[in-house]
Amino acid sequence: MKKCYSLVTILFFALQLLVPTQLEAQCNAPVELSAANVSQTTAYLHLNTTTANSLLYNIRYHISGTATWTVLEHVGLPYQLGNLVCGSTYEWQAQLICTNSAGTTLSDWSSSSTFATLACTTTPCNAPTGLSATNITQTGASLYLSPTSGNTGTFHIRYHVANTTTWTVLENVTLPYQLGNLTCGTTYEWQVRLVCPTGSGTTTVSPISAAGTFTTLACNPEPCNTPTGLTAGSVSQTGANLYLTPTSTNTGTFNIRYHAGTSTTWTVIERVTLPYQLGNLTCGTTYEWQVQRICTSSSASATTTTLSDWSTGGAFTTLACTTAPCNAPIGLSVTNVSQTGAYLYLSPTSGNAGFFNIRYHAANVATWTAVEHVTLPYQLGNLTCGTTYEWQAQLICTNSATGATTVSPWSTAGTFTTLACTTEPCNAPTGLTAGSVSQTGANLYLTPTSTNTGTFNIRYHAGTSTTWTVIERVTLPYQLGNLTCGTTYEWQVRRICASPAGSTTITLSDWSTSGTFTTLACTPEPCNTPTGLTATNVSQTGANLYLTPTSSNTGTFNIRYHVGTSTTWTVLEHVTLPYQLGNLTCGTNYEWQVRRICTSPAGTITLSDWSTAGTFTTLACTPEPCNTPTGLTVGSVSQTGANLYLTPTSSNTGTFNIRYHAGTTATWTVLEHVTLPYQLGNLTCGTTYEWQIRRVCTSSSAGTTTLSDWSTAGTFTTLACTTAPCNAPTGLTATNVSQTGAYLYLSPTSGNAGVFNIRYHAANATTWTAIEHVTLPYQLGNLTCGTTYEWQVQLICPNATGATTTTVSPWSTGGTFTTLACTTEPCNTPTGLTAISVSQTGANLYLTPTSSNTGTFNIRYHAGASTTWTVVERVTLPYQLGNLNCGTTYEWQVRRVCTSSSAGTTTTTLSDWSTAGTFTTLACTTAPCNAPIGLSATNVSQTGAYLYLSPTSGNAGVFNIRYHAANATTWTAVEHVTLPYQLGNLTCGTTYEWQAQLICMDPLTGAPISTVSPWSVGGTFTTLPCTATGCGVPTELRATNINQTSAVLHWNPVPGAVAYIVRYKRANNTALDFISVTSTTNSITLNNLTAGSNYIWQVQAVCSTTVAGLSAFSAMATFVTPSVTVFPNPANRYVNVSLWLPSPTKVYIVLRDSYGQAVYSFASLMSDGNNIIEIDTSSLSTGLYILTVQTEFYTTTKKVVVGR
Repeated sequence: MKKCYSLVTILFFALQLLVPTQLEAQCNAPVELSAANVSQTTAYLHLNTTTANSLLYNIRYHISGTATWTVLEHVGLPYQLGNLVCGSTYEWQAQLICTNSAGTTLSDWSSSSTFATLACTTTPCNAPTGLSATNITQTGASLYLSPTSGNTGTFHIRYHVANTTTWTVLENVTLPYQLGNLTCGTTYEWQVRLVCPTGSGTTTVSPISAAGTFTTLACNPEPCNTPTGLTAGSVSQTGANLYLTPTSTNTGTFNIRYHAGTSTTWTVIERVTLPYQLGNLTCGTTYEWQVQRICTSSSASATTTTLSDWSTGGAFTTLACTTAPCNAPIGLSVTNVSQTGAYLYLSPTSGNAGFFNIRYHAANVATWTAVEHVTLPYQLGNLTCGTTYEWQAQLICTNSATGATTVSPWSTAGTFTTLACTTEPCNAPTGLTAGSVSQTGANLYLTPTSTNTGTFNIRYHAGTSTTWTVIERVTLPYQLGNLTCGTTYEWQVRRICASPAGSTTITLSDWSTSGTFTTLACTPEPCNTPTGLTATNVSQTGANLYLTPTSSNTGTFNIRYHVGTSTTWTVLEHVTLPYQLGNLTCGTNYEWQVRRICTSPAGTITLSDWSTAGTFTTLACTPEPCNTPTGLTVGSVSQTGANLYLTPTSSNTGTFNIRYHAGTTATWTVLEHVTLPYQLGNLTCGTTYEWQIRRVCTSSSAGTTTLSDWSTAGTFTTLACTTAPCNAPTGLTATNVSQTGAYLYLSPTSGNAGVFNIRYHAANATTWTAIEHVTLPYQLGNLTCGTTYEWQVQLICPNATGATTTTVSPWSTGGTFTTLACTTEPCNTPTGLTAISVSQTGANLYLTPTSSNTGTFNIRYHAGASTTWTVVERVTLPYQLGNLNCGTTYEWQVRRVCTSSSAGTTTTTLSDWSTAGTFTTLACTTAPCNAPIGLSATNVSQTGAYLYLSPTSGNAGVFNIRYHAANATTWTAVEHVTLPYQLGNLTCGTTYEWQAQLICMDPLTGAPISTVSPWSVGGTFTTLPCTATGCGVPTELRATNINQTSAVLHWNPVPGAVAYIVRYKRANNTALDFISVTSTTNSITLNNLTAGSNYIWQVQAVCSTTVAGLSAFSAMATFVTPSVTVFPNPANRYVNVSLWLPSPTKVYIVLRDSYGQAVYSFASLMSDGNNIIEIDTSSLSTGLYILTVQTEFYTTTKKVVVGR
């Protein structure tokens, strides 16, 4: 056997002989063993001679008095020993690992050294408390204890989905703990127990904690993207193979629709996979087709199916039509002949292809019955039993080029005789079934469907009616129509039975047992907002309101109107139009709106939106003279009050100012803008008063107010003072009770004189609300709708004349009243969406005017390029939206959350989503992307190093790393890693250079951007010296990039190997020797191989210059060079076939489409060696083809894809 070594290998071996080994002279046992920083569970082992700490050692240790050593091999000193037992004395020894040219030797074990761990401390092992979960996502949560000081130590965790009984247990973990692989939108329960050391080397566990719970975030559906890359291949006269390019996007389920270019009606095929073979097409026709993706998302509770948009249309044209002769059919045959039918076909069955006209007649009848444009076989029915029939067929031929149709001559006649007649029992139908039920119809038939033959009578009625509607002599299935939506119907069927041949009578079965079905629920008509608001016959105080055209005035409406300067609407409900509005103010502009009241067939009422406002102005006011009042009159004078009015009482209309004073004083008390009669109170008993009045006149058109002169004075004297008993009021009465108020007084009304204290409370409350020093009647407000209240009154009694003190009566017996039931305010859709303070990542959202921002809202938004809404629920406005992407347009909507309360019950309703608003975040800014600095390496071993940046704050982010041995020029790159990074698979005793490159992130989104920093200045480190070990045999042999004359061989690297010897040869040829080549890496490229040959190969590792430094050869591996290659593939305009021949021979090449039809063939005598044949594919349809190459030496099949 020959061995060939490269010059590099020989030089390397020579260098190894020249390098002396540092420890070759002697290998002495270590001395001056020492231990420092001893705790309850750890100790820091080292040698007092610090220079000796840089070598490699074996360490063994045990508790004094025990016989079993714990051994640690190939470690460096100092060494941090852990997992020790507190309060124990340990003995330890060290052994030096020496490496020289003869290999690796070990020193004697050193003399023992001892140290004692600190005494144990015993702490109670209590169950953890304060279970908390944070950073909850759809699939994970971070579990910890609160306060965080409780997270120290080791724990066992168990968790499960709430309401299940099976726990998942995680043992010996630390907290916080990141839990993963959870289900979105699911509530989990978890518990924890503390693992406590006992001090004797064992552990105990605490009791299990109380359970904590958390719920993962709701599931988000994956985006259902519209398919792209529509491709049609293998197009024939009647079919095409439809798929997506690239083919990796064909996964999943799809809907397909297509139509001929001259048609606008789509044919839809649902829930198919791609590629899909479309058939039954018309030759020479262009088709358009589209694809829609069916997306399925699953959560813990449900599986949801969504559909993507239809794709952009693709097009293909079927192959041109060919014309065939249109011959009369032959071989007319009949089978399955019954009393009333026969099965007609052509024999052989291959003649049944196409469309036909059929005609037939009974033998004693001259008139033919024709059945046109049918396919064969054809089931002929409605025949007469016991009768001989003659029939003929005619072929319908289509000219594939023009689309025109012709017919063949009629065929020679065939005959058959139906079975003899029998009298069947006329049974009542069974199995009544209703399908395809809609709002107005249902399809009635019998189950099984085989019983639908014959003629029937049907009767049906709505469930609330007793009158049957009868339909006679129909066939089943029968489409019943003109039904009422949302209604249950009962129906029955009876069979019409024919008598034997020759009889003219018929019989009827009994009516069947009833079947029922319910039509679909009614859908309400749209409740459209009224338009065309018109006002006519406008006067000083009224206007006639209606809609134009007048045909719009049908139905019931709500009207609201207000003075143009007012914001308070007056609402008129359930009126018809035209409507005569009255009690208006002259010379005033009014605004009015209308909303339609719509009633659905189910009896529910909906309201349209308020219409766009209409306006009208009442006629100008005519000024009245402002006359001085006369006829001052006083009635009902008491000790403390008097009723003031004018005589005659017709003069009391309008508004007045009153002034009065006691006879002994000159100062008037003025009361402005009052109406008459006026009840004057708080007077002094036994006192004479003078009073005057003036009229307040208002000009409606000018909006100005004038005052008349003060009238001539009138006088009256209050009743003399008396001291009366102060009794509790009686006759408590409440009237004009509304949702929020009640009018309180005493009955009879004479009891209302004086001043009172009132107190009241809701029936289910015990705390009184008091109102002091009021007069009755009293208007109580701010009450709760639909609530019963109790109230009491207390009279405030004045003492004798001149006294300044008062007394109060006892509280009266309680009275009760109930406020009106609550009504729901309309939950209007928000308007005026506004976004301000827009930054790169946020925006402040509110409504304009700002008065609209009151209440609670839901918000949803999405980026313009997305169709998935992000919903934020139950927020107040303005709302600060964050976590947005810079330089992005967002669409957002708002819906109002409306709450109504009634008698302790709160109901929440939601308005419609508002019209969308949009805003665009500020353009993105890019931060500088600087090269890393401070490259450092630690924990360097024979085969690895721990790489990081110093200071450690520089380790944040994602990096690319590259490194190479100092004597190499090719970098090995490691991409997208975090620092610190553990580098492995290095060579011992080798100096490495390394560099780092920062992958810069978007400072706003945290996502990687297409920017990297320059490479850093190089850092270096040297792996620990090699230790002589056996030279391992290479493993995992594999071959790649195999073509006709070359291949690349690979194997796993062997630790300590400096070179490799590869030997290979063609298999099954014992006359050939192995060819040997060398490589300094774990791969090599072989060239000048023979096409179509099976090769065997092995690898041997070279670890040193000694014979012992060579490994055994690896197990045998194989690879095969191809005889034929095809390129380019996929093909565009041509494809090359490269084939290798050992000697001249005849070559046959055939290219077939997916239907097996040959589209290209080649046959020729070709020379030995490599040959290339070019095939023109420019005229071929896109799709998959099969290439076959046949020679006397081999037959090979290859797939060829033709694209465009």
